[in-house]
Amino acid sequence: DDTLKTETIQIMAGAAMLFAFTYVPILARENLGIDELTITFIVGAYAAASFIASYIFGRAGDIYGRRIIIRLGLLLALISFSLLLVSTTLEILFIVRVLNGFCVGMYPGALAAYAYESKMKMGRFAT
Repeated sequence: DDTLKTETIQIMAGAAMLFAFTYVPILARENLGIDELTITFIVGAYAAASFIASYIFGRAGDIYGRRIIIRLGLLLALISFSLLLVSTTLEILFIVRVLNGFCVGMYPGALAAYAYESKMKMGRFAT
């Protein structure tokens, strides 16, 4: 069932995001010795990448179809968050967090539009 596959990927991507928001700053500080100002810049880069991707892929959802953008975004977000496991230096962590932000920014606009057009309850599609 397509809905089950999409929901499973969405749940896994949401869990990865929750982990990243909660534990990455702690692990960056404790394991990599990164100071709080640098962590703030990393968080800002994540947000900027997410904003840019939202702009790009909001339009792409209109052109190529919302379902493909939703699935692609969720899958790439899941993959990109798994890269946090190999983030052993500041540079790698920065690159991975920017990639995380970009991937996470791909699907929210398409997801909201898809839910609205499908006349489904938003809670079913929200993580």
